[in-house]
Amino acid sequence: MTGLQEAFYIVALVYMGLSLLLVLAIVIAMAVIRKKIVSLEKMIKDKLDIVSSLPATIEAVISGVKGIAKHGK
Repeated sequence: MTGLQEAFYIVALVYMGLSLLLVLAIVIAMAVIRKKIVSLEKMIKDKLDIVSSLPATIEAVISGVKGIAKHGK
C-alpha cells in the first residue's frame, strides 16, 4: 500500500467512527427526550383527572350538605 492509500484508509476509518458515535448520540438523545415527554404527558393527565373529577366531588359535598340540612329540619 502506498502512503496516500493508507492515509485515505485512516481518514475513512476515523470518519466512520465519528459518524457511528454521532448516530449513537442522536439515538440516545431521542430516547431521553421521549422519556421526558412521556413523563410530562403522564403528569398532565394526572392533573387533568384531578381537575375533571373536581365537579363530581363538589356535587357530592353539596348533596351531602343538602341531606344534612333536610334531616336537621
